[in-house]
Amino acid sequence: GHKISDSHNTPLPYDLLLTDMQMPEMDGYTLTRTLREQGCTIPIIALTAHAMEEDRVKCIEVGCDDYISKPVNKRQLLTLCANWLGRKSDATVQQASVSCV
Repeated sequence: GHKISDSHNTPLPYDLLLTDMQMPEMDGYTLTRTLREQGCTIPIIALTAHAMEEDRVKCIEVGCDDYISKPVNKRQLLTLCANWLGRKSDATVQQASVSCV
């Protein structure tokens, strides 16, 4: 797999990062905080089963740009990605370079 930190060396650098906030070893909060500290500026969207307002705030505070709670509605997720990528349609989002961590 490709590392997000190496994306600037690839022909198609990542445009967007979707990260689950509850992952083993390094959770999404640590991942996001680490990437931001390293100067990563791509949009980061948090995916989490926790839907309370304080969970959304915690995601934003560590550096996520947006947040969506599980279970994720596919159309809602594509619309959210399209908004961050500046795209107009679902088709262009599917063709974009997206990293799922």
